[in-house]
Amino acid sequence: MITEITIDFQEDWLALIKSNLLLDKYTIDKLSNKQICLFYFMIEHKKINQVSRKVFYSKEFCYPFEDKDKLNAIKEIEESIANGDDLSVYQSKSVMEYKNDMLLNDWGIHHFHLGKNYSDCFVNRTGDLLYVFFDEINAYFIDIKPHDFSNIDLLNIMTCNWSNLVNENVINREVAEYEELSKEDIMKLRKAGIMTPQYSNGKMILSPGGGYASDGTSWEVHDKCHRMLKILGNNESEIRKKFANIPFKISKLIFILKVDNFGRYYVYEKNNDYRLELISDHNY
Repeated sequence: MITEITIDFQEDWLALIKSNLLLDKYTIDKLSNKQICLFYFMIEHKKINQVSRKVFYSKEFCYPFEDKDKLNAIKEIEESIANGDDLSVYQSKSVMEYKNDMLLNDWGIHHFHLGKNYSDCFVNRTGDLLYVFFDEINAYFIDIKPHDFSNIDLLNIMTCNWSNLVNENVINREVAEYEELSKEDIMKLRKAGIMTPQYSNGKMILSPGGGYASDGTSWEVHDKCHRMLKILGNNESEIRKKFANIPFKISKLIFILKVDNFGRYYVYEKNNDYRLELISDHNY
């Protein structure tokens, strides 16, 4: 017997994440559904995993002993990194908005404000920023510099002090002649969504941050959004196949995607009040 099936997991999932984003006071009122999906994974991309890390310092890094407020802020960040605490309070307020961090997307470098006081759960903005690269177990303090996200010195310092961090991003071909791009060139290329290798310490290096699409959004973010929507679509198809011709009389089935208290997605059938697990893997 053919059963009428109502199901739209993508719409259910978008409703769930919209609710969570609004609850956490993110700005989403002008975003399309596709942008909501990207924003969800963009937030995750900008977050720094809360694990204890060891801090390494570049040869160029110097503590700002002449400025006690900045010095205290750096000491607090060091302690938070060692403890595996949440570092979002030192990030820009723009993490609450749908806005690409091109320094992170291109070179993989985070920046922290060094303010003394707090506003809306963030430290106050400062002209000088602490630039840091993270891997799973370490934090690399590059330098304290003014607010300039296309400053090639940041990449040069990172590659000079820790070449192992960019080995996977080195273009292995000889370059006879290469004119170093100015910061204005880098800004224009990023704005146009054009990924360009940079010449740094004798190597051609392409986007240690993983790179970005033509809209400036991280490739990783686009990939996760695409995979999530595909997984939801695959689950819809499998459930339709499984329940379309069941050998007993059920006139209508309404399947809804939900999330439990542990953040795990599951499927709820409304008319008969039962739960089933997602058929496809939905973990990241």
